[in-house]
Amino acid sequence: MPKKNQIIYNQILHVAGNLIQQKGYDHVTVAEIVKAAHVSLGTFYNYFPSKASLLSGVRKIDTYFEEIVAPLIQYQDVEKDIYTFFLKYGEYIEQDGIETVGGLYLNHQVKLLISLDTPLCQLLVRILENAREKGQLSEDTASKKLSRQLMMCAQGVMMQWIVCCGQLDIKKEICEITGAMIRAYQTKS
Repeated sequence: MPKKNQIIYNQILHVAGNLIQQKGYDHVTVAEIVKAAHVSLGTFYNYFPSKASLLSGVRKIDTYFEEIVAPLIQYQDVEKDIYTFFLKYGEYIEQDGIETVGGLYLNHQVKLLISLDTPLCQLLVRILENAREKGQLSEDTASKKLSRQLMMCAQGVMMQWIVCCGQLDIKKEICEITGAMIRAYQTKS
């Protein structure tokens, strides 16, 4: 997406996020969004086919993880699977760009990225549960809790990447911190 288009997209997303946060999704109209974003109705519909599709910018990560990342997971070595998962996560975030990811943070929409109900996090939980069943993680490791903690670490790296204007190797940093975390939970063979 050209930079100008990305700016308009983020502007609409940012305004919509603020309005939805203030009034609730059901109480915000497209007309209110376009007025507050200072764009025409046609411009809105050029970027978003419907009000519901506003969240598609966040939800496309689920499709990416279901279709691209899930087939790469081998379910043999938890450390390699976690590396693959977070390498692809870092690649996705980097590809989405600072403006888009930063816009999600500004609108508090990032919680949709780490909700345990999303396919992205469900895949991470499956990786961890499989590793626990194979004896690679201690029996008392709670998969959902560890999944949330890993995502919080990745989110922290993502925030630092935004603050540093992309001058941080997000893939390397995410893989290092999540790798260290998973090694701390691995059983000693």
